[in-house]
Amino acid sequence: MQNNIIKKETTRPEKVRIEERAAWIMFCFGTGIIIVFSLLFRGSLIEYASLSDNIGTALIIPRLVLWVTKYVSKKVRLYGDKPVRLSGMIKDMNSELLKLGISLSETWADEKSLRKTGIKKEELRKEILGANSKSLREILRNNKVYTEIIKKIKESKTPLSFKFLFLDSNSEFLRQREIEEDGKETGRFREEVKCTEKILKAIQDAISTLNISVEFEYRAYDSMPTFSLICVDKRLFIGPYIYRKHGYTTPWIEISGEEKKEEWLEYKKTFEELWIESK
Repeated sequence: MQNNIIKKETTRPEKVRIEERAAWIMFCFGTGIIIVFSLLFRGSLIEYASLSDNIGTALIIPRLVLWVTKYVSKKVRLYGDKPVRLSGMIKDMNSELLKLGISLSETWADEKSLRKTGIKKEELRKEILGANSKSLREILRNNKVYTEIIKKIKESKTPLSFKFLFLDSNSEFLRQREIEEDGKETGRFREEVKCTEKILKAIQDAISTLNISVEFEYRAYDSMPTFSLICVDKRLFIGPYIYRKHGYTTPWIEISGEEKKEEWLEYKKTFEELWIESK
């Protein structure tokens, strides 16, 4: 699967950049010492050549450690905010998509598209909640999640599975999280969940008319939300819920099922357990 949907990684702290530059300088200096003493004094001053080798090796080790660390952790990446768009994940999927979150607002309100069109999220939310079947179809014509799902189903030659899991609109945990994010109870989350349910139901109905075998389900869970999750095939993204911060603006972690199989399986297991317990 291509990685071209990755756009932005967390800015490295100044301390890390200074440490990396220092390690590079030490590496170059240490390598220079080894080369110079090996070429000039290897035959006549063997004891100094041996000492220079030890000094040079000690200087290049920090850089080597950084290289090894970066290689080992290359499939666990940290991002400053949400690194992927759900529509892009759907476009790149091969067989399975799992989505876990509080309201899954991106299923009906793509932030990037809203900025382009100048439509406010609150306005779109009210439009969806008040839409009848005809006006909802018009809204779906511009919904990237809907268009990508339908396109993927029509083009795919293999079985596909979509599972969406969001917090129950009547859950006390939903109200508590809303107060944590907004500082007060506004009813925003409940409306967002209702929008999610309405859009997913419309997508499900559209799929049923295609006469194509595909698994498309959505459920509501009722437990403390701790993180959001997007998993497509072997790529998994985790976004923790932090006090007073919106879920999509918190640091996100990418885990590869190819390189970090145990961690990848652990999060998938959590999703499946919530899925089984949900209605």
